[in-house]
Amino acid sequence: MTRNPVGGHVPVAGGLASVGLPYAREMGAEALQVFVANPRGWATPAGNPKQDELFRAQCAAESLPVYVHAPYLINFGSHTEATVEKSVESLRHSLRRGREIGALGVVVHTGSATGGRPREAAYAQVREHMLGLLDELVHEDDPFLLLESTAGQGS
Repeated sequence: MTRNPVGGHVPVAGGLASVGLPYAREMGAEALQVFVANPRGWATPAGNPKQDELFRAQCAAESLPVYVHAPYLINFGSHTEATVEKSVESLRHSLRRGREIGALGVVVHTGSATGGRPREAAYAQVREHMLGLLDELVHEDDPFLLLESTAGQGS
């Protein structure tokens, strides 16, 4: 392929391989993105190993690149320690699940400075936690960590 592939988010409720892949095929996706947890929650579900392996094998057989999008609640720049801790665990989960399903990358919004904190303090906090998670990527098939900015959000 000489151009970037075109794809989209696919539904996964009911199974990655049994629901997500048929949906991707139906829309003619050349790449796909999935959530491996509720995008608006903190839960970190284990997944279904049988569906994961089937999904991984079928995507590999079809040369279909897969990406995971981490939950939207993640905010490494938060002034609230509990939010930062949940953010670390949520992204750790997305990275682990990404490896399990054969994803090339995990997309995450790093968050923003909250509570009136200066941006520089939030940047340092984001850096600290991102580097810690990157250090945990020790498997050959770990996905890339892809940072998606939220342009125009202010902080």
